[in-house]
Amino acid sequence: MLLVEDNPEILRYLCESLSAHYRILTAGHGEEALERLKEEEEIDMVITDVMMPVMDGIRLCKTLKQNLRTCHIPVLILSARGELKDQQEGLNVGADDYIPKPFTLSILTAKVQNILRTRRGTIDHYVQSANIEPQKITFNALDEELLRKAVAVVEKHMDDIGFTADEFAREMNMSRSSLHLKLKAVTGESTIDFIRKIRFNEACKLLRDGRYSIAQVSTLVGFNTPSYFATSFKKYFGCLPTEYIKSIRG
Repeated sequence: MLLVEDNPEILRYLCESLSAHYRILTAGHGEEALERLKEEEEIDMVITDVMMPVMDGIRLCKTLKQNLRTCHIPVLILSARGELKDQQEGLNVGADDYIPKPFTLSILTAKVQNILRTRRGTIDHYVQSANIEPQKITFNALDEELLRKAVAVVEKHMDDIGFTADEFAREMNMSRSSLHLKLKAVTGESTIDFIRKIRFNEACKLLRDGRYSIAQVSTLVGFNTPSYFATSFKKYFGCLPTEYIKSIRG
């Protein structure tokens, strides 16, 4: 969790209050926060003041929410500017919540927990779902567009045995590490797991359809041998393709 606050006393109070449950990083203004975000690859939440030198919290929030690398990070604004128009301004630039100062710690911690719980619930839904539905597992248009493009790229290479994470990243115009971190943050899965999920979902559709043999399906979804496909399928679903076919046909 990254705390962005220029008042030393408030920053110390927040650190002492939240450090029992979260690993805390700090910054004194928006630009320093952006530098910390470049250094730290996995930030689960940003809590920021509004009125700060160099870069205020509104500009910080807007910058984070307009950048593909950081737009998935929840931002909670704490501010002495508590009028409705101020709160509206914060929410309009993408803040996930806005708490006027002085704040009650129990309210702050409850809001933090709710935001993080919602994010975890969304990832759990993705993991348990057979289909990838970008509009249901993202919280902003940038991430939704990214997932739609990622699904399209993998589907284009569905039967390509040599399709790698490096090639995937190139077609996404991202570095391999950036793509991995982004998919991990949005879906909870690595790049390889993301590819595997799409391929196995397609394999299930083809097996249910019944027009192709298991060997043909293995080729259509990018496996070089039926035996490797069967082994991987069992690791993923807990049953062999033959057993899966029997289960759906009764």
